[in-house]
Amino acid sequence: MPPQRSNKQNKSSNNAPTPYTRSKATQANSQSDNKLSSSHQFRSFSSVPMVTLLVGDKETPFNIHMDLLCKASPFFKSAFMGAGNFMETCSKSMKLPEDDPATMDRLIHWVYFGCYPVDSKSTTKSSDQQKGSLDASLMPFATLYVAADKYGIIELKNHVIHQLFDIAIQGKFSMATLNVKLIGYIYENTTPGSTLRSLLVKWHVWLAPYYFKGPWTEKEVCDHADFAADVLVQFAARVQGRSNPFESRRYRFHEKLEGEVTESSGREEE
Repeated sequence: MPPQRSNKQNKSSNNAPTPYTRSKATQANSQSDNKLSSSHQFRSFSSVPMVTLLVGDKETPFNIHMDLLCKASPFFKSAFMGAGNFMETCSKSMKLPEDDPATMDRLIHWVYFGCYPVDSKSTTKSSDQQKGSLDASLMPFATLYVAADKYGIIELKNHVIHQLFDIAIQGKFSMATLNVKLIGYIYENTTPGSTLRSLLVKWHVWLAPYYFKGPWTEKEVCDHADFAADVLVQFAARVQGRSNPFESRRYRFHEKLEGEVTESSGREEE
């Protein structure tokens, strides 16, 4: 139930400035907007060549201004503006059968606006989803990161990492979001040393007391040996107060024979 507003707050709202009165906050925001608008140079879209990206099996067409796309991506710059005799240089179109139209839509949105739409509901979990079901709420971020990596758009990769930080800090995810499907996709489509891999591993280690109790953990470790190895290395780096096992009593590593009374009987293990 949403908290009730105090009478003090209600009274202050009755004394709100008239439409013709600009508050200090409004003036500050206006000045900030003016600075932002003045920092961007006006550009004309007249006579700017377009290129067409045919995405997915159905070759969904995406038309985009060539200069913007090539400025963002060295991959597309080489294909559409390179000195070589590439087919794309002449046709101004490229087929991308392995890409997903929804992901490409977000990528192009970022090229134009420096951001991309994120469904706020996608990170909201039902009680059933929190029980380990395959939840795709973080998958759009992973697919966008992979696409940005594929086309060399480092700024977009960093943008995705920032979005994941916001989601984690605000607690807008459940344990089920870090699932087998997500881990598999990231590890199958990124290379060792990837910043997304690193964040994923550290995310799991941070949530270890809760996450590794889940019923899906064993499958993740078995199916993705490289992920398991990365997690193990990260755990080792966090271990504090390591002890030399050879400085302990040897009987701690003995197998007890039937009916045998060992030296450890009645003693607390060291």
